[in-house]
Amino acid sequence: MNNNSLRLFLAGGNFTAMRICLTADETKELSSMPNLSEGVMEEGIRIGRKEGREINTVDNLKSLMETLGLSLSQAMSALKIPPDKVSHYEKLIKKTID
Repeated sequence: MNNNSLRLFLAGGNFTAMRICLTADETKELSSMPNLSEGVMEEGIRIGRKEGREINTVDNLKSLMETLGLSLSQAMSALKIPPDKVSHYEKLIKKTID
């Protein structure tokens, strides 16, 4: 097998070997591609962290409202929620109350 060949093994009961010939440019491009599974995992972690922060913020807003009797607007001010995020958190709070 030369350097421009790639051997793929497909699992599934019986193993089948396939030989794919690549040009030098294709081999270079393939070797420079980032690992797809790592990218998917990193994206999942990023999304999970974002959702975790949102849940924490909603919990903190509800706690301020319940324990200190603040309105939602006052609780958001106390937590310094940016104006562009106010409607987002209003929707999240309403989902948890309904």
